[in-house]
Amino acid sequence: MPEAHQYGPIQYNPPARFSRADLEFYSINHLRPSYTALIYFNDAEVNEQNATTGRPSFAGSFSIFGHRFCSGDEGHCDVHEHLSRFDDRPTDPLTPAFKRVIVTDALRTVQQTGQRDLRITVVCFTEPGLESESQPLLDFSGMQLSFFD
Repeated sequence: MPEAHQYGPIQYNPPARFSRADLEFYSINHLRPSYTALIYFNDAEVNEQNATTGRPSFAGSFSIFGHRFCSGDEGHCDVHEHLSRFDDRPTDPLTPAFKRVIVTDALRTVQQTGQRDLRITVVCFTEPGLESESQPLLDFSGMQLSFFD
């Protein structure tokens, strides 16, 4: 079953000119089923039943490859920390995820309306039967809107 999450209103003050805007999600817990998240700006009508990429409020999307179940030996799914700042091995695949979504066009559309409040709706979809009743699909520690010249 899809799920919708709403954030805001967030007062934002974009620069007069920007070449790119990103919406960033930090420390996404991916010990969940795999899912796709669709992002919408300032659309009070969007919900689990009508969320499509064709809506005018659609801002972007990202997908998470979930790790809901562990099929390895004991300790297989433990995240191992780097012990030295000179350790250049790649981060563990089970480290919480980071996603960056380019939302430049959608934010310019909001900006043209003159609205200074931003409401963000994220609708997550997974395969039927994979959702969990006890945990939401989308679980993250922070979200940031970044602008670039």
